Amino acid sequence: MPISLIMLDIDYFKTINDTYGHLVGDRALQLLSARLRHNLRFYDTPFRYGGEEFVIILSDTGKQESVLIAHRICCLIGDQAFVMNEELDLTITISAGVASLRPEDDGRGTSLLYRADQNLLKAKTQGRNRVVGEEG
Repeated sequence: MPISLIMLDIDYFKTINDTYGHLVGDRALQLLSARLRHNLRFYDTPFRYGGEEFVIILSDTGKQESVLIAHRICCLIGDQAFVMNEELDLTITISAGVASLRPEDDGRGTSLLYRADQNLLKAKTQGRNRVVGEEG
């Protein structure tokens, strides 16, 4: 069964915390998490990986489909503002790296996670608010 990972990161999250405070930053994480959960298939699993990073395990999903899903999520997050409170709506964007399981990957998923993370770094260095998947 094909398995893919999306590793995503909120663009400029430190600016949100520095500008509006950590309570607004925490609320942004909660709202983003809820938006992810409500827009994924029931058998796909999002996890907070650390700070403002999330990992989504896409079951039964190959390379091409996983990139399409990541693009859809990127638009889903960036196209509709997040209502923080009665006075504040925030536009949040994400960068995402996508990787799909290969036969040579280790059984713990470390190499798969590493490739998704490397693609996330490429997305961020290429300008953020984008998806980078595996070539080939």
